[in-house]
Amino acid sequence: MDLEKFMSGLIRRTSVRTGSVGTWSLIMVLLAGCAAVRPASLPPVSEPATGAYRTGEFVWYDLLSEDPQAARTFYGQLFGWRIETAARTSDYAVIYNGDRLIGGIAVHENRNPQAAESLWLASLSVADVDRSAAVVREAGGEVLEGPLKVRGRGRMALIEDPMGAPLLLLRSSRGDPTPRAPGDGDWLWTDLVTPDSTPADDFYGRLAGYQTVSVESEGDPGSRLFKSNGRPRAGLVELKWDGVEANWLPYVKVRSLDDVLRRTQDLGGRLAIRADNIAVILDPTGAAIGIQEQRKDPKK
Repeated sequence: MDLEKFMSGLIRRTSVRTGSVGTWSLIMVLLAGCAAVRPASLPPVSEPATGAYRTGEFVWYDLLSEDPQAARTFYGQLFGWRIETAARTSDYAVIYNGDRLIGGIAVHENRNPQAAESLWLASLSVADVDRSAAVVREAGGEVLEGPLKVRGRGRMALIEDPMGAPLLLLRSSRGDPTPRAPGDGDWLWTDLVTPDSTPADDFYGRLAGYQTVSVESEGDPGSRLFKSNGRPRAGLVELKWDGVEANWLPYVKVRSLDDVLRRTQDLGGRLAIRADNIAVILDPTGAAIGIQEQRKDPKK
């Protein structure tokens, strides 16, 4: 299977997800390239190569956008990200926070003019993409496309968990990015938001070795986390809102939530929901992303 066919198959599976808090749109498509990329290749997720892997962790985030230029302007001014067009293609850009490579932006042609179809898609590091894809099928999920080897990036597969949340499985060809304490503009956290969290325990336990643990906190007695090797990996949020389907939502650390929310509106984005020091915003193309003012240590 070539990369163009891989991408085309994903676009045909488009599924708009709209939340009652506003147009919260996600589509199950893979940003792993486009027809303009010749030959099929993508920039690596680690620069320079590390040769080390963080299996079970989220190591990369890509934005598939209807209007990548608008997205580049928005995120560049909102978070101070440096966004540069990748070599050998005009349809994929890489995102830097300072000198740190943290993600990418790819073009998606909107086939439904009635709704936004932009999406942030998380990549989960796995030891063996083919074996993990088999586990997905055995555990009640679906492999939408792949596994596929993409030059420069590695081996990948787009899956959907039993709750319907899309996720990219990745075995990077150069190793995963070296972890560091998140600074302003870095990725801070990832939540699985789902109307029904019941299948998550077994599925992600089998896929990623996660254990689901409850975290009691004031005003939020039902919080749960995914952990592996004694470390928190992601959150599990059961949200029963009409129209909100399961999805993985990444968060960016910010110095001042109020300041970022003001600039979000000035730059053409909007607030979807806020709770204390955390908010979910929509960029001008409709993609949802979380922001958090880190006033204390992350969830443990």
